[in-house]
Amino acid sequence: MNQDHAKQERTVTSAGPKPTPSVLPQRVYLDGSTLQAICGYGAEIFDGHPIHRNSAAVAIAGLADEIASLKRILNNQPPPCEFVVTAECLRQVSGGRWRHYRQWIANVENTWLLNSASLEGSPGSKMMHRRRFDGVSVGDRRLVESALNLDCDTVLTMNPKLSAATDFIHERTGLQLIRPSVYWRQIDHWGRARHLTLTKGGWVEDDPGAPDGSKLGRNERANPPPPTID
Repeated sequence: MNQDHAKQERTVTSAGPKPTPSVLPQRVYLDGSTLQAICGYGAEIFDGHPIHRNSAAVAIAGLADEIASLKRILNNQPPPCEFVVTAECLRQVSGGRWRHYRQWIANVENTWLLNSASLEGSPGSKMMHRRRFDGVSVGDRRLVESALNLDCDTVLTMNPKLSAATDFIHERTGLQLIRPSVYWRQIDHWGRARHLTLTKGGWVEDDPGAPDGSKLGRNERANPPPPTID
């Protein structure tokens, strides 16, 4: 499954700032590598299929953990996160081989466009000076500029080259570049700090006054729900 993604991902390592219990990303930019993983492993992420033993997710160290983290994030997204998908990144999953789970991504893009007309109208307002970013490729620099122009505080990426520049870019721009596993650890810390528990029905809050230990439902969403595939 997903040979293109397999070629791209030879090793997977966690990258990004350490998880914090009280602060979560507010606006998360989904880059092309993340969108490809969502499409390529949509059955595992959205439909609960097990990862096949011959899958690249098994062969590539750490990739199965990233897919599992994407599954938790996309099916149990905490408030107040907002996902951002741009037309440029969407083109990276425009081919026929991505068709099955591309609709969820398209729905995210449509939701974003409806809520961000004023931001989309000011491209290039935050340009990264080339001298300060000699170690970052032109393509990655444009991605970072796009995320900054759309007031994103975080880029969710599975690109190993981009992940290698995490500390460098964060130091100069304040933008987080994190892998799904790191983002999920942040979410987990966030929930624990608020006495929330993740269940099949979403995030629920303990009711300290209930003698039977029942919970108060809490499952807000800023983005489209997971897709239903016929």
